[in-house]
Amino acid sequence: MRDYISIYINGEPRQIKGDHAFMTLSDYLRYERGLVGTKVVCAEGDCGACTVLIGNARSLKDGDFEYVPVNSCISFMHILDGCHIVTVEGLKNGDELNEVQKSMVDNHGAQCGFCTPGFVCALNAGAEASASSGKKFTEKKVKNALTGNLCRCTGYKSIIEAGLNIDMAKFEPLTSKYDSAEILKNLRSDIAKATRVKSETNEVYLPTKLSDAIEHVRGDDCVLISGASDLGVLYNKRGYDPSSLLGLHNIEEMNQIIKGEGEVFIGARVNLHKIEQELRDELYEFTHMIHIFASPQIKNRATLVGNIANASPIGDSIPFLMVMNAKIILIGSQGERVVNINDFYQGYKKLDMKDDEFIKGVSIPLLDEGEKVKLYKTSNRKDMDISIVTFASKFKVNEDKIEDIQIAVGGVGPVVMRVEQTENELKGKTFNKSAFESASMILKKEVTPIDDVRGTANFRRILSKNMLLKFYAEESLNISRGGK
Repeated sequence: MRDYISIYINGEPRQIKGDHAFMTLSDYLRYERGLVGTKVVCAEGDCGACTVLIGNARSLKDGDFEYVPVNSCISFMHILDGCHIVTVEGLKNGDELNEVQKSMVDNHGAQCGFCTPGFVCALNAGAEASASSGKKFTEKKVKNALTGNLCRCTGYKSIIEAGLNIDMAKFEPLTSKYDSAEILKNLRSDIAKATRVKSETNEVYLPTKLSDAIEHVRGDDCVLISGASDLGVLYNKRGYDPSSLLGLHNIEEMNQIIKGEGEVFIGARVNLHKIEQELRDELYEFTHMIHIFASPQIKNRATLVGNIANASPIGDSIPFLMVMNAKIILIGSQGERVVNINDFYQGYKKLDMKDDEFIKGVSIPLLDEGEKVKLYKTSNRKDMDISIVTFASKFKVNEDKIEDIQIAVGGVGPVVMRVEQTENELKGKTFNKSAFESASMILKKEVTPIDDVRGTANFRRILSKNMLLKFYAEESLNISRGGK
């Protein structure tokens, strides 16, 4: 049993013990290591000023580290067990700037400079990905790499130019700069062993076996942590600091995606980035939604199961999972239990889950022949914003008849709703404007929203109605063009 968190920072090994294990990465870097290039502004994972690069020994690409950007302000040290962390200081080559840093200088990408280290790290991650794939770092890719970074001086044009003018012929990937083989060997040796780290007020347990996690949940009133993207915000903004934590990230099966016959299983510790990359063929509409769901920094930490367990009525993944009749795999002292996600939410933040159970993963059935899915969200910003209303529909149209349809709407009640009255109104009807106009009026009455800061109840009803009509308009156009 270890009593430390095992990490590397800019190629140097570190054993994190005691109070340090419960610090955010940004605080540890700045106040314990003197790496002050990492800046903190929003402290809630929105602006990207604190971006650093992480290579995870549990998540390799072609047998080597895949360095991805994360927000260090909401990443706890104990979450990073088994990771190599590279800061803006770790990018340079000796006393020389690396190609990304040089391009930022040459293209005048810095104004006040406070956000610049985060932009540099995000661009470096994009350049790394392009270098490993052998593809050009295009303007679209540059912009995608920077979607999680805000410049309060609004100097984006010069920053984008910096990305486009990186000399990729001279760019040295971090997998070449650092001795990946040695770092991987040492980290993997450590994370194969369970660890328990204590301070005077906190404790975190990271087992390597599922059976040990089950036993710990049964005997300890602990808080389970996944990507901790929400926990980091609560810690920074509300002082939420649970004394006993259980992390599942060193349990192999929790990090797996398993493609089975007619379904895919996604483990509790699989992050959204991995789903987006690996399930594009199986879950195309969902992975497309994930692309605009959050910034790269958030997707590299946040998990699908975390979104499910958070039980938010505006959780972006939940409407999709409901219309797909996804199965929640629970595990506890009495073994496994399977719950259809449509039965999982019993009220606001209330789950069909026993005290000694936790979510092992989620199983998502694949579409049958002829079935299609449509997903929508409305938010103040087009991308990467908290939803006002979310909408999902799975449907099958056969010779102009709606053979089957499932609809789920979020942001219109204490939980995401399956709107069964609306579904029943449409089933068996001809796929035409009249049927959907009639159903939209039923939907407007069926949802039960409230007024809040993002919209009034009436606004949400109108959005729900219009999303159903938008679904009809898009699909009827697709059918008229001979689409399937």
